[in-house]
Amino acid sequence: MQIIKLQLNHYNLFCPATGEQILFEDDCNENAKSLQGYWCDLFFEEPVIKNKNIASAWKKFQQQNKSKYQSDFQMLEDFFLDYPEPNWIVFKIADNNPSSSTAWHLLDMNTVK
Repeated sequence: MQIIKLQLNHYNLFCPATGEQILFEDDCNENAKSLQGYWCDLFFEEPVIKNKNIASAWKKFQQQNKSKYQSDFQMLEDFFLDYPEPNWIVFKIADNNPSSSTAWHLLDMNTVK
């Protein structure tokens, strides 16, 4: 899996594979077919994970590795990099606001319209 890091002045994110809008100015399209899940630093312990396999793998990874990491965010990114789905992409998006937040949106690029 790859992580694409962006720092944006807006909250518009579209799936490159389907063209479907994933992220809006103040909301996320949780029904987007390609969206497998997303994490936000503001409510990190409550990610939205649609894919059952990634949900169980993430929970297992956390349990096995929690003591190895000082940062939950670094643990998440290492999990993404280790997860065996080469056609999935994580868009790590930080905003340019003074109270900057970061979100990770996991997309399956094999999704078709």
